[in-house]
Amino acid sequence: MPDGAGAAGGPAPDRVLWLSRDDVTAALPPLDERFARIRDSLEWVPEGRAEVPPKFGVHPPGARHAHAMPALLPDNRGLGIKWLADFPKNKSLGLPTVPAIIVLNDPRNGMPLAVMDGTVITAVRTAAVTAVSLAVCARPAAAVAAIIGAGVEGRTHLEALPHVLPSLVRVWVVGREAPSAERLCAEMAPHVRPALVPTANREEAVRDADVVVTVTTNTTTPLLEMEWLKPGVTAVVLDNGGKETAILHRVDRVLVDDRKPFATPEVLARFSTGVPPIAAEIGEVLLGRAAGRTSDRERILVLNLGIASCDIVLAAAVYERAGALGRGTRVPL
Repeated sequence: MPDGAGAAGGPAPDRVLWLSRDDVTAALPPLDERFARIRDSLEWVPEGRAEVPPKFGVHPPGARHAHAMPALLPDNRGLGIKWLADFPKNKSLGLPTVPAIIVLNDPRNGMPLAVMDGTVITAVRTAAVTAVSLAVCARPAAAVAAIIGAGVEGRTHLEALPHVLPSLVRVWVVGREAPSAERLCAEMAPHVRPALVPTANREEAVRDADVVVTVTTNTTTPLLEMEWLKPGVTAVVLDNGGKETAILHRVDRVLVDDRKPFATPEVLARFSTGVPPIAAEIGEVLLGRAAGRTSDRERILVLNLGIASCDIVLAAAVYERAGALGRGTRVPL
């Protein structure tokens, strides 16, 4: 990380850089760099090089949770915390359902460097982790994907998946209602290579897909049936894996971003039928310590809960690029 230099010039230990949502968006690294940094952060988990405790939080009435997610990266690459809330009803109010901020500190002395919007970083981080995961466990010839969820995460996944799955020719976009899927497809079609097919028919999309990703605000209703998942499929469930009781214990292989959270009371409570056996962490696969896929017919389930090292590694990149671009506002501590 830089030494505190930013939009206002040189080191300023008595000031912190504020990066708005627009600043963060402008300073996002390109996809290839995002993927490279995410690969590093996932490998640090099994190597034990990053300090990443399981997320912890509180549970406001009428919401799902508010979580604190701290991380210390190796070699002074980053120190910080993401504070995010999960309020599904915000959508009806025109507000983000997962608002977040990130605080970065100088890992050498603990001084605050930046406070930035974390909503954009959460969205692109989640899609990048999915992309890196699929790169090592999806079938190389995967031709059809289905993204269930037509919101912000649906958009970032549409952007990321074709870059790691070059064989994709069609992506189903499943909305709760057809118009939401149609709007997202119309917005993204000029920017992605595969054909985009909007639908509200979840079963039709999943039965056709080699890769399935669920990114909805639904945490209680199962979205997938085992009979819909064809041999060789890779399913990535990001909206609460515990609800998918029809497939949890019937798939051939389960991969995760980090094993540790699956032993915490909060996560265990989500899995009414118990946490399925975990074959490996994605980082172990990236390091060659475990297989991502052992046959073309395996049905693989990826349960990435989200780890803070991935947020902080991207936040550090945004901070560096914001300084180079002159983005942000320095405010006194």
